[in-house]
Amino acid sequence: MSNVILYESTATDFFNQGLGPLTEAKDPKVTEVGNGEFYIELDYPTTGRLFNQLKNGNLIKSDAGHELKDQRFEIKRVVKSMKQGYVSVYAEHISNQALDIALPANVTLSGSAQTALQQAQSNGLGTFKPFTMSSDITTTNSTTLSIKEFKNLKQALGGVEGSILDTWGGEYKFDNYHISLFKKRGRQANAMIAYGRNLVDLEQEENIMNTFTSVYPYAVWRDKDGAEHIIEGSVIHSDHADKYPHYKVLPVDFTLEVEDDTKPTATKLNQLATAYIENNDIGIPEVSIRLTHLDLSKTLDYKEYAEVEKLNVFDEVKIYFADFDINTTAKIVRIVWNVNLERYDEIEVGKVRASLSDRINTIGKQISEARKEAQDARNVSMVAANGVNMVFFGPDEPTATKVGDRWFMEDGQYTISKVWDGVIWRVVSDPRLSDQNAQLISEQKDQIDDMKLDVDYSRDQLQQTIANSGFTDLDTAFGNVKTLSEQSDGRLTLAEQFFDGFRNTAFDPSTGQLSLTEQTINGLQDTVSDPVNGLETRVTTIADGFQVLSNDVDGLEAQLSVTNENVLARVQKGDVYSQLLIDSRNILFDAYDRIMLSANKVVIDASEGAFITSAIIESLSADKITAGTIDASQVNVINLDASRISTGIIGGSAGNSWNMTTGLLQTVMEGTNTRAELNGGVIRSYSDKYGVAEINGGRIDFDDGTYRVGVNPTNIYFARGNNIRNLYWMSEGLKIQPGPFNSGTDLNTSLHFIGGGTGSHQYIQFSDNATNGILQRITALDRTLWIQHANNRGRVEISNYNRDEFSGDLYLGSMIIKDASGNGLRLVNNRIENVNRSGNRDVMISPAGMGNLLVKDPQGRWYGIHAYALYNQSSRKIKTNIVDYDGSGLGAVNGLNVVEYNMKQDLARGINERKVGFIAEDSPCIASKDMESIDSYKLTTLTVKAVQELSAKYDDLTFKLFDYDYKIENLKSEVQALKEELKQLKGAA
Repeated sequence: MSNVILYESTATDFFNQGLGPLTEAKDPKVTEVGNGEFYIELDYPTTGRLFNQLKNGNLIKSDAGHELKDQRFEIKRVVKSMKQGYVSVYAEHISNQALDIALPANVTLSGSAQTALQQAQSNGLGTFKPFTMSSDITTTNSTTLSIKEFKNLKQALGGVEGSILDTWGGEYKFDNYHISLFKKRGRQANAMIAYGRNLVDLEQEENIMNTFTSVYPYAVWRDKDGAEHIIEGSVIHSDHADKYPHYKVLPVDFTLEVEDDTKPTATKLNQLATAYIENNDIGIPEVSIRLTHLDLSKTLDYKEYAEVEKLNVFDEVKIYFADFDINTTAKIVRIVWNVNLERYDEIEVGKVRASLSDRINTIGKQISEARKEAQDARNVSMVAANGVNMVFFGPDEPTATKVGDRWFMEDGQYTISKVWDGVIWRVVSDPRLSDQNAQLISEQKDQIDDMKLDVDYSRDQLQQTIANSGFTDLDTAFGNVKTLSEQSDGRLTLAEQFFDGFRNTAFDPSTGQLSLTEQTINGLQDTVSDPVNGLETRVTTIADGFQVLSNDVDGLEAQLSVTNENVLARVQKGDVYSQLLIDSRNILFDAYDRIMLSANKVVIDASEGAFITSAIIESLSADKITAGTIDASQVNVINLDASRISTGIIGGSAGNSWNMTTGLLQTVMEGTNTRAELNGGVIRSYSDKYGVAEINGGRIDFDDGTYRVGVNPTNIYFARGNNIRNLYWMSEGLKIQPGPFNSGTDLNTSLHFIGGGTGSHQYIQFSDNATNGILQRITALDRTLWIQHANNRGRVEISNYNRDEFSGDLYLGSMIIKDASGNGLRLVNNRIENVNRSGNRDVMISPAGMGNLLVKDPQGRWYGIHAYALYNQSSRKIKTNIVDYDGSGLGAVNGLNVVEYNMKQDLARGINERKVGFIAEDSPCIASKDMESIDSYKLTTLTVKAVQELSAKYDDLTFKLFDYDYKIENLKSEVQALKEELKQLKGAA
């Protein structure tokens, strides 16, 4: 369980306990909405230790999901709770402090998304600019923030038209003061949520019922006289339309999607409707599902459930609508994280955009208003049918919003169509150039005719040259002939003659349409291609059959093959296909890996049944038999439809009877009060000794007047009065849970194992059911509880489900760890003791690899070690490459700077104790490899070396001192002799 910790509003260090953990908080939950709200809510008792510290502005630190850890929230509201004796606390994520950064009157943002984010913060008023901004969106764009709409940095980030999110797009991630705008924040999860089986949501049901299945295309076209005409297409159904109880048709206006001067055709409108269905997921319900923790456990198996438990905002999951056999994907747009349980209480899956009906209504309204105002205004704009781009009308150049925007520029009697390509308005059509184009085409045709005359003359000259060389003609000389023809509209045809066949090609450069015929001695092949619509069909004929292959740009492929062995008809898109195969022995109809018809088996999958002349039928409804005679002596009847026996009572001895009017079937055990009844769908058995047993649909209940036992598809229950114990099936085992009306000690849940007396074992055994499988037991004997393994390699772990994170606490009065010889350790209270109280009492702590023994808590606070003595292992047995140290110990010691200081962790606890020591970063000669600790062994060694160097200097000075003393004594003797000699000289004088 993660902690919720309270800090003062001015706190800057969050690697401590602050004012303290809110351990008494009830139901702390964090809610995050994609690109939106981010807050935590909790209830706290008024008698709680930190109740008086729950003030507006103070900060709460909490995890917000599997990915976002140690997030900080600023308290905004503390009010009286609906729970007696509690207050409700509401705190917003610290990223909402962007509301406190005001913006000037006008700010222009341009460049990449990251540049725009940084510009928005740097232009903020004041010095409070704590955020780190980043983005992987490199697309350049620009927007201007006016104070009318943008008053603070939060509004500049998103939520307002023209904001950074609105202009550059993307998905935000708020990690304390780090704000990231990603192209795609989420990942594609492998889990699939099956909707409609165990999961139903009212809002989603409404979305399903409002799903459009079909599109009705139309367009408004003006003729040369200005008269309007409505051109209609056909109702185009989506691939999923037949899966709904009735069609729901969406009219779509494609006026802006057709050519300016060309009257739209029904075929063109139908093509546009088909593309619209594909691009807008027509026929697929818009996803809006709220999943609780219980919903997830019902609709997913364990593997997928574990996958969903790792989801974050903007991750994509697959949605399967079981009733319609429709697959789609949707994003996680909202999560509610239970801080105490460290799991999601609720996940909302849906599309971030508005509902389809809202968007269609908005577009239709904009189009109608734009058309009405176009007669009076110089420039107007509207949203295009795709709901993304803008369409502008008028003579003045507009400001484009996205690549693909269209501008219908008015120039007198002409209207020029232009498209924004990201740099300029590119001309699509200009009627003013029609005369110039006609003249240019005429000149090009004249040039082509002249070229053809030159080619013909050159051909005649070449023909004569070849004839003079002994060949009859060009075909004989070169083996093939190419004939090129060009039509007035630019279309080309090419005929090629080879030794072994020919090839004819027709090609339209303006559309890319191609028709190709190739024939050789081996066969014939025709190809017709339409790249504009992504269509291609190829027909191949050879000696043993032919093949027709047709496909489109969406991957839909149809194939018809006829050979001397079989006939194959197949339609496929991706992994989904249907095919019919006919050969000399079978007719096989195969649809998406389900065999429906073959030579030796018939599987009927249709609501209307089937007519089969002779077959073994597993299930037969009698109301389908309308003629013939059933001879009961020739038929063994095992299932009889009693609806055909409508009146009377079928009776027997000892009170047995079957009332055909009421449907009551009763049997009695002769000579007893034991009887059984079948009434409607209920079977009851009565016994004076054992009470009542009842089978009702999927339920079986037993009641002896005191105790009740029941079995149904979801659980087995045991009851006495209103006190119930339920046994539920789960994907990985069984669950025991008290009933909803239990109270007091009856809310407890237990499983008792009672032996046969003193010395008897009670145990739970685990096995993987393999022949030589691993076996474990938990065994109780008298006052001892064992965890036993079948071999010596077993272990006990406390971890999460995936076993990739080990956590949790184990509370014991004491723990003894020892081997079969009795050697080991005892953990009791705050001590680690050797089990042996005599002989060798060593305790070994063995870090792995190059690890160290660290004495600190998870917050990084260090603690002291108190011991009688500390020994450094320094034996020659564990060392190599041994040489005398030639460095200066005295120089190293003299280079150390002794300082006085306080420990931060002491001050955080209110301890003001001055210490004397070294700074590791300033003492490299005695510091650890990571420059964060002092190597006491190295310090001692260098100190000894320094003492040795001082000792040598002392010995040298002592020797010199003795020498000086000797010389002084000699000088004293010489002085004394000179004094005596002087005295004698004075006397002689």
